[in-house]
Amino acid sequence: MPTRLTEHFALEELLPPGLTAENVPEFERGNLERLCIDILEPVRVRFGLAVVIHSGWRPRAINAVTVGSAKESDHMAGRAADFHVAAGNGKSWELNTTEARDFVAVALRGKWGQLILEDHRKHYENPGKFWLHAAIVSEKHRGDGNDLNGELFSLAPGQYEPWKGQA
Repeated sequence: MPTRLTEHFALEELLPPGLTAENVPEFERGNLERLCIDILEPVRVRFGLAVVIHSGWRPRAINAVTVGSAKESDHMAGRAADFHVAAGNGKSWELNTTEARDFVAVALRGKWGQLILEDHRKHYENPGKFWLHAAIVSEKHRGDGNDLNGELFSLAPGQYEPWKGQA
């Protein structure tokens, strides 16, 4: 039976393969719930389409082997998810994901600490390597508009630039 965090999201969707709800420490579980309430659920409701989680919580050991992952990634504390919005409403999943970035940036300001539109399709020569990284407000990313790493764009792992509406 899935562990519901919100109406549309279960804890298990935010876990790496092979891990279960019992593997998630209480602190990280609380952050994952807040992530769902503050960001993922509003995106799901706004678009009325599936929000496909690529990566949520990552224990340190898994994070260490994840390509391009920061050593102090918000994923390790359960504060971030990488996701895309499914195709629908006459739009591609890429366009829906880009529109989700814009929705989160404006409508959910103050609830997110970091947004990164990651377009690694060309780098990996893989049309599926496009997603939105969204992290809740934390001491690391305060969501106050003064964080130079708050809104970013990435064309390759580890390469980030300030968001300027690139998509």
